[in-house]
Amino acid sequence: MPGLLAKLVHRSLLTVTHEDGGQARFAQLAPVRAHAFRSLRSADEVELAENLRDDWCLALALSRPRLGRVEEADWYAELDDNLATVRATLQRRLVVRPDAVGAAINSATHHQARRVGKPWPRNPLTSELLDRCRVTLSTEQFEHAWAIGPTL
Repeated sequence: MPGLLAKLVHRSLLTVTHEDGGQARFAQLAPVRAHAFRSLRSADEVELAENLRDDWCLALALSRPRLGRVEEADWYAELDDNLATVRATLQRRLVVRPDAVGAAINSATHHQARRVGKPWPRNPLTSELLDRCRVTLSTEQFEHAWAIGPTL
């Protein structure tokens, strides 16, 4: 895998940045992402790809270990590594088309204030967005989804 990533960086298909601690982070260039999106759209597979991404984010959110467990640090690191993906899912599932999946992901990931170590970004959701989600979902759906995260 490292050889493949190096080739993609060399061909300017990926960018690489190094974070504190020397960890490399790779990202697609905007034209590469735009081409991928056009290809998905022309094949009428945008919704499928977004659903797969959202399912993956839900699984990540629901895999959060109980607070205080050793595995919690690894889970937060995984969340940090995939923050852009989680935010894209929250944008789709709480802003564009609010549903129980978005509420469940937000609920499971909103404990960032309890994290030890470097600060986690502030919760991207406002009370206005949560109110919108409450209105779109039935009260029972919203309360169930909201309760999933903290009870893990």
